[in-house]
Amino acid sequence: MILLPRPPVQRVASEDSFIPLGDAALTVLLSEETIHDAAVSMI
Repeated sequence: MILLPRPPVQRVASEDSFIPLGDAALTVLLSEETIHDAAVSMI
């Protein structure tokens, strides 16, 4: 059996697991930019 190297793994998580309603949700959810930056940093 040939073992291949594992791809890099990184966890990107919001600060809180409670997601409020309305505009307040934007304060705890990850932005697209944060997700993109984390993905790019893995390459």
